[in-house]
Amino acid sequence: MEEQYKHWRDIQESAWLASWDFQKSTEQLTITEVKNEIAKLQKTQMKVVAHFKEKTLSCGTLVKPMILNNTNLKFLQEQTGLRHQNLWKNIKVEISVVDNPSKIGGKKKLVITKAELQKFDLKDITSLTDYDEAKKLASNFANIMSPDEIETVKAHLESIKK
Repeated sequence: MEEQYKHWRDIQESAWLASWDFQKSTEQLTITEVKNEIAKLQKTQMKVVAHFKEKTLSCGTLVKPMILNNTNLKFLQEQTGLRHQNLWKNIKVEISVVDNPSKIGGKKKLVITKAELQKFDLKDITSLTDYDEAKKLASNFANIMSPDEIETVKAHLESIKK
């Protein structure tokens, strides 16, 4: 019986989303949470990892968690206005495969090229004690808040204003 040819990536499967998982150059995914996790790469390290709502990419490949590099972390912070990664949830992102000039980790890499907050939990704002951050988060969601939620947020902002 002849052995089927396999790609080496089929045998050395990575636990993390990578450029070779993509058959298209761009995918749309929704971040459900971002947290610190121990990652076993060339060495075991603590990494910031995004988890996604979707189960498969458009090509049918299973969606895995994605280790966020500094470029992607800074981009998410700038696009959401949120400094704390525990608030990075329900964010629709576009992830693109791009050339990796440094070639560290391969010739291609994943870059988040768009990020848009989708929905929010009111307690994410009302649990914040930093006025500037709470105000920034509230402004990010102002267009999707109900009038009652807006009043609740205004009252909270007044209570933490220094």
